[in-house]
Amino acid sequence: MKNIAADTPVRQIFDVYQGAVLPILLKDKTTGKNILWATDEYDAISPKSEIEFKDITGGSLMLVRPRIAKTLDAQRDRTKKRAEVFTPSWICNQMNNALDDDYLGYTGAFNAEGDKAWTRNRKKIQFSDGKTWQEYVDQTRLEITCGEAPFVTSRYNPTDGNFIEVKDRIGFLDRKLRVVEENADGDEYKKWSMRSLESCYGYEYQGDNLLIARINVFLSWTEHWEKKLGEKPDRTTARSAANVIAWNFWQMDGLTGRTPQIKEKECGQIALPGFEVEHETGKTDATEECLIYDWRSHCKRTYNSLKSKENG
Repeated sequence: MKNIAADTPVRQIFDVYQGAVLPILLKDKTTGKNILWATDEYDAISPKSEIEFKDITGGSLMLVRPRIAKTLDAQRDRTKKRAEVFTPSWICNQMNNALDDDYLGYTGAFNAEGDKAWTRNRKKIQFSDGKTWQEYVDQTRLEITCGEAPFVTSRYNPTDGNFIEVKDRIGFLDRKLRVVEENADGDEYKKWSMRSLESCYGYEYQGDNLLIARINVFLSWTEHWEKKLGEKPDRTTARSAANVIAWNFWQMDGLTGRTPQIKEKECGQIALPGFEVEHETGKTDATEECLIYDWRSHCKRTYNSLKSKENG
């Protein structure tokens, strides 16, 4: 069984598309620049620095690694500073199942839950009560503070790094793509595969996590595509998909709805058992309200405006 620790997402995407896709996945659509590192984990790299293509390619393809491939000390440090704890795939499955059970009106549509595991339901997903598979695909879903996006796509189990076969994946993007595969072929599949991407969103503060999330979403989308059509997306299609992902998975401070405001650290203090609060001083740059894209209305919106609308 393949393991993500031996073959990082950055190297996987670079091996397939070289420099055609990765620069797009580094972009911050709000600022027009690249996403920020927003972590002090990397020696000689400022948290305020943008993640540059040259920083993570060449001899640095293994620099940005998923949480499971980091040292235990690094994992503990990120948990203390950012409360970073990744959810096991079986829990992601249970929570996504709950959403689908409610929407579809019956249980077990995608799989049967077991003891920290699941078994794929091989039957075609059924829609009733006037619901259609197209409406299911177009349903907007968001993973907040998404980390490496395990609720969006389960390419690997975050707790052990083992890859999960395409047919057994349980993220909400994986489910949409399964429904498209069961109902569409050829050009119609290509159209609705892209619409599946357009309806999936997530945000994350730390830049390395966000980059891994974007790559995971992109690679899972291409793997579903290849399973259905027998070939990888061409470069033009791949770049279009990467652009959607760069819009839909963005860097944001979830408390403010703005791009991260990163200050110089002064010292750390323990405020709650096991969690570190960083005291920050110094001048900071003004941040911007984060923009996202509504693909059905073809317009940009601020995340905060959508939140305000939902709150009435």
